[in-house]
Amino acid sequence: MKKIFKILIVIMLFACLVGCADSEVKKTVENCLNAYKTGDILLAESYMTGIENENLMELGQKDLDLFSEAFTYLEYEITGVDVESKSAKAKVKIKVKDMPKANGMLIDEIFRLSLKESKSGFDIEAELKNLYEKFLLEVGYVEAELDVELVKEDDKWKIKPNYDFKNKITGGLYSSVGIKAETDDTKE
Repeated sequence: MKKIFKILIVIMLFACLVGCADSEVKKTVENCLNAYKTGDILLAESYMTGIENENLMELGQKDLDLFSEAFTYLEYEITGVDVESKSAKAKVKIKVKDMPKANGMLIDEIFRLSLKESKSGFDIEAELKNLYEKFLLEVGYVEAELDVELVKEDDKWKIKPNYDFKNKITGGLYSSVGIKAETDDTKE
């Protein structure tokens, strides 16, 4: 009887450890996606590994604010977590605004307004955020299922933002502008 009791305790401890790891992975994904939802791209990227923030810093705050506006419409549901010792995968259903369509509408409008600006001194830059917000309200949503890959670094779970993650979190923006997935030879 004592042997069975000890085995049960070991099984319960193992289940608790696995459950804690699942919870940590889920919390990392939630924190990252919630940061996107609040428009804080830099905070979202702090939950990732292998990110070069210098590229975002070069955008400038106005451009970063404009781009992050689209993420405020993000909706998600974590449907499962699978943890191994130093890697994990979270299954996530996401719903994001159709950024490729909104960006296309913005480009069309910028072109039209640039003709107006050259004739009347109209300031396009001042109107960009309003226009983008308007187009985001007009476009529909894109839904996708995403396998978010994570690795354990310094006792913290970090998201590996692969092509699939980047493309789906932007509603297909990467693929719409011709950015292709990297091959095995050029993986991040």
